Amino acid sequence: MRGLINLYFNNLIFHRVPRGIADLQRAMALATADTPTALVARVYVSLGDGYWENGQRDDAREVWSRGASRFSDHAGLKSRLSPDEGEAARVVKSALYAGTRVDTSLAELPADR
Repeated sequence: MRGLINLYFNNLIFHRVPRGIADLQRAMALATADTPTALVARVYVSLGDGYWENGQRDDAREVWSRGASRFSDHAGLKSRLSPDEGEAARVVKSALYAGTRVDTSLAELPADR
């Protein structure tokens, strides 16, 4: 969650996007076969968004593509892989809009995890 939250801060003033990317890379490295798929998919989305916000468009698309290959039905990953770069930018901007309340409860995860 800390990695995702860092992405919401303006990179020009706060410079927290790179810290968010580092946190999300670490989260990806810690994921195992037992990690709930909803959580892993969320990390793919967020890590790609971080790269996008940091101007690393190719890295963002690569991460989203890897995520989509694992989670082919994930709407968030599909929407970000639009061939229209403007559409991808709108999706990321909307996802990281500071006025949007972020669900940090992880309620979508199975109860037994």
